[in-house]
Amino acid sequence: MAKRILILSASPRRDMVVDGLIADKLKALGNEVWIRACLRQGRDAVLELQPDVVVVPPIRNVYSRDLVEQFKKWNIGVVSRHTEPSLEWQDFKRMSPQEKMEILGRHKYEVDAELVWSQDEVDILSRRPYGEFPIIPVGALMVDIYMHPEFDSMFPSREIFNQKHNLDPRKKTLLLSSAWGHIDSSPDLSIDAQRACKKDAEGRDRWLEMAHVARKKLKDWNIIATLHPSIGLEPYEEGLKDTGIEIDVKSTAVELLKNVDALVHAGSTMAVEMHVMGKPAFQYGDINNVTGTNWWQKPGSAISKVSPHYTDPDKLIRAIRRAYLLPSFPEDNANPKTIKVLEEGRYGLMDGKATERAAQAINNVEGSFKMCWPDNTRNYDQPTVVADIETIALEHPCGICKKTFYVLNPEWYKKTANFLNGKIPDVKMDKLCPHCGARFYGNEEQ
Repeated sequence: MAKRILILSASPRRDMVVDGLIADKLKALGNEVWIRACLRQGRDAVLELQPDVVVVPPIRNVYSRDLVEQFKKWNIGVVSRHTEPSLEWQDFKRMSPQEKMEILGRHKYEVDAELVWSQDEVDILSRRPYGEFPIIPVGALMVDIYMHPEFDSMFPSREIFNQKHNLDPRKKTLLLSSAWGHIDSSPDLSIDAQRACKKDAEGRDRWLEMAHVARKKLKDWNIIATLHPSIGLEPYEEGLKDTGIEIDVKSTAVELLKNVDALVHAGSTMAVEMHVMGKPAFQYGDINNVTGTNWWQKPGSAISKVSPHYTDPDKLIRAIRRAYLLPSFPEDNANPKTIKVLEEGRYGLMDGKATERAAQAINNVEGSFKMCWPDNTRNYDQPTVVADIETIALEHPCGICKKTFYVLNPEWYKKTANFLNGKIPDVKMDKLCPHCGARFYGNEEQ
């Protein structure tokens, strides 16, 4: 039976491609499908479209937990789709209890199905002390788009891309991707005493230094930069203003990667996507691998071993040139052992069918939008009509005969005496429901 399905996208710039592929496959199954941004449009879109099923990003905070809870009250089927790979089982085992809690989630929630990338993540999340819903491994969702040439028409051609960015079509193009940093995503929250932010600033300075060297020594290349979706633009614009390097903050990662010849990253999952296309990627610095203590990138993590790693800008430039002198140009320089580790652990299957499996799992979820009265936030108890009998009387067992009796709740007695001022109310006058405050009548016809 056809369904009305709404996909709420976590980050349209990053996730819209995958959401679009899933939507196409759901439409092919006969469903009506929409895509909206989750954070600021999610609730309004649900009220407008009244879908049977909603696909939401990972539930990581109280806002998303409460949003999903409301969807369930409206009788909507809910599927949580993980937008990124998580971690290997071996990484999880060596974490502290507090770090494990960050992975498992601090906030209990209920959905109809949860779509993750790998079996390792299924094994990890199955250890949560809640949730009877199925956790389904669908594979590496992000790599599907790179494994099907028929999808190339969805993106600008190299000619259009070059024109858009004013690039010389006779030259190869290098993409410089920044690292993520708290200091750039929340500059108003960073202080000098915050060690993590200080490291972020040092990493940004090293990245800008590398960009200047690349522009000076790769004059026969086009160079373009991109930033992590969550970080601020101003420090990078200021740092690159004398280089002529454009910073693209609007194009999707797929559009960029499909139209460049090489990538410099800081331990990014984009390295895997370059590998799938057979293009070289180079790792320059990695705050997560080298100096970091973040649980999501433990020192030695496989995601930080996909590409050859450089800490000297000059050596990096020589490696980029060398890759394009090889007979097999362009050269995929990813570590095959690392790719295998990722596929068996963090990423799951990289077979180009992950979005198809995701769509089928979503299609199996049932729901039917039904508006309901909202939860009350006030107590509408009256002297003669109450929501809970324990408000008036407390239940007690007799220690002798073992029978149950009730004692007037002293707090209610005091409250009622003050309210009545010694007068007995007319019961017929009280016609407000103690749960919602609505007027009630003797029968439904009235």
